[in-house]
Amino acid sequence: MTAKIAKLGILWLATLSLNARAQLTATDAANAYQQYFQSEVKPFYEQSGKSSQFKGEKGLTIRYRTFINPQAIGSITVSPGQGEPFQKYAEVAYDLYRQGYSVFMIDHRGQGTSDRSLPDATKQYVDSFDNYVYDLKTFFNTVVMNSPGPRFLLAHSMGGCIAAFYAELYPEDFKAIVLSSPMLKIKLLHPDTGKPVAEPLALALLAKREYWDRTGTDFAGKAKDPAFDVFGADSLTHDLGRWQMYHDLRLANKNLRLFGTTNHWVRESVSTSIFVRTRDMALQARVPILLFQAGEDSLILPEGQAEFCQNAPACKLQLVPGAGHEILMETDAIRAPVMNQTLDFFKAHAQ
Repeated sequence: MTAKIAKLGILWLATLSLNARAQLTATDAANAYQQYFQSEVKPFYEQSGKSSQFKGEKGLTIRYRTFINPQAIGSITVSPGQGEPFQKYAEVAYDLYRQGYSVFMIDHRGQGTSDRSLPDATKQYVDSFDNYVYDLKTFFNTVVMNSPGPRFLLAHSMGGCIAAFYAELYPEDFKAIVLSSPMLKIKLLHPDTGKPVAEPLALALLAKREYWDRTGTDFAGKAKDPAFDVFGADSLTHDLGRWQMYHDLRLANKNLRLFGTTNHWVRESVSTSIFVRTRDMALQARVPILLFQAGEDSLILPEGQAEFCQNAPACKLQLVPGAGHEILMETDAIRAPVMNQTLDFFKAHAQ
């Protein structure tokens, strides 16, 4: 175990020797993680957190959870990815809180415990991607801004695209931003052939669906209940324990399950990701940004992240070899260095 990993003590198996850890099977490790989560993380989440809500754009109720550290050295706002409820980030909140931060987590509109725009709550839909950003701005102005010390933003996937857009519009709000696998260029497949398609063609096909076929609110692909997901090669993390934690969460809370994205959501997300990474927009993101790029990302193309980081004036891109899309839910060997670098980055920009 490296000194850098050990110094923060955020590994759930930190008390085991390297030899003991090496001998654990994936199932043993998952069982050990489950025990750790139930005995440490879950009690913290339930006892130290407080949930509340505010009215977002177009009157939708946006829910959030706060963990106020009485000895806070600053605050970190967490912006989850597509379809993710803030409950998924309980361990992240636990780690950050133990390092002296207050933590603010938001459920983006259309997912988690926040209001939906469509009657079918299983469909991922947003009327305008801009509203994600405006909701986050309201959250900052009414909740986060009241916290003492420097304020930072940690964002994943779709939440990373929201955060990048936010940084371009409001570069003074956060001292520094960390992006985990930000959704800046989605891997797109042709609906008929299943082969990769370029963004212009995808947008044309999506426009046809929305304006000609009138299917903007239909699922963009085949609807799938995540309750039937199984851990395997297609999973977005290599860590069985953390995968199982999230799977169990959605099994126990049917209202947290989304069956897929709509045609309109995909169209909004693709067009926004193109816009956000352009030079004219990215130049406005003057805040220091650390972008973690997953080496084995099955959802997001790396060139979009590289384009944004090249155009943003204070962005550093860090490749994470071997990481699946969900870097913050990865194995300790991958996740712990990322968490340490995140904390070091925020500390370096605290003034």
